[in-house]
Amino acid sequence: MVAAAPPAYWLGFDLGGTKMHAVLFDARLQPLARRRKKTRGHEGAEAGLDRICGTLEKLLEDAKVSREQLAGIGVGVPGPVDMETGVILGAPNLGWSQVPLQELLEQRFGCQAVICNDVDAGVFGEYTAGAARGSRTALGVFPGTGIGGGLVYEGRIFRGRSSS
Repeated sequence: MVAAAPPAYWLGFDLGGTKMHAVLFDARLQPLARRRKKTRGHEGAEAGLDRICGTLEKLLEDAKVSREQLAGIGVGVPGPVDMETGVILGAPNLGWSQVPLQELLEQRFGCQAVICNDVDAGVFGEYTAGAARGSRTALGVFPGTGIGGGLVYEGRIFRGRSSS
C-alpha cells in the first residue's frame, strides 16, 4: 500500500482595501502561482468572502493542486482580528465587521487557516525572514489604502487593547 503524500502546499492571502492578492507556495515556501483581484469591499462581507474563496479556488485549479494537498492558509486583513477565533472585528476600509473568515476557510478548504492583521503579518515576515531577521525588535509602518503599524519584540507580535 502506498502512503498518501503529506500536505505540501500553502496559500497566502493579502486582503487589502482595494485589491486582494493570493499566492500558492510549495513546501519550501517558494511561490508557485499568483492571482490578484479588486477587493470591492463596498459589495459587502458576504460577496467579499465569495471573492476570497473563489480567488483561492481558481489559484488551486490553475496550479492543479487539490485541497487535500494544502497544509494551511494564512491571511492578512486590514483591521483588528480576534486571534483566537480568526474573526475580523472590523475592517474600516471595507466596511466589514464581525466576519468569521477563519471558520469559513477551514470549512471550505479542509485545512488550518490563520487570520491576522495585514501589517502585523508584514512586520512579522520581515522579522523572521526579511530585513529585520536577527533583530530583537522590528517596527513597521505600512501606507496603502489606509495606514497601519506593527511591532514585533523577541518573536512576539504586540497588539493593542482592541487587537489592533
